[in-house]
Amino acid sequence: DINQAEATEMVSRLLISRPGLLYNILTGGENLFSYQIAKIALLTKRDFTLDISSRGGAKTYTAAVFALMYAITHPGIKILVLGPTLRQAKTLLNYIMDISKKPNAYLLRQFLTEKNYKKDPDRYSIKVGTGTFGPESEIFAMALGDGKKIRGARAQVIILDEAFAIPQNIIDEVIG
Repeated sequence: DINQAEATEMVSRLLISRPGLLYNILTGGENLFSYQIAKIALLTKRDFTLDISSRGGAKTYTAAVFALMYAITHPGIKILVLGPTLRQAKTLLNYIMDISKKPNAYLLRQFLTEKNYKKDPDRYSIKVGTGTFGPESEIFAMALGDGKKIRGARAQVIILDEAFAIPQNIIDEVIG
């Protein structure tokens, strides 16, 4: 016999360990490429991961899928997406909304609706979840700039999109 919390945790661990299956379930039959599944599996197992892929290698899209899956399987988590500009950082959130608009993504739309997407001048965010099986997760994007705008922002997971464009001293002093 297990209780609701234990069952939720067990299913969460199973699904995050099988990113291809979870994506297929959430999108109603869509599939990821095998290299994307491998990248997402690696992102869930390591604290610090650097993805160096060619142009068009689906780095941002794969990071978006990872962030979405992680937010669903870890209720209450905060994921911060940083980019050199807000335009670049919000691209990842736009991919998440595009995935939710896929015709057969009925299950995903239970976790994510258009009203969950919020745009502020300095921050874009998506609330993921319904609060039924735990607190809502949040994925939010901010521009890094000189590092002053993100001071005070707290998250358990940080995704640096276009990290090569971020000065090393900002990574060491502000993000670290």
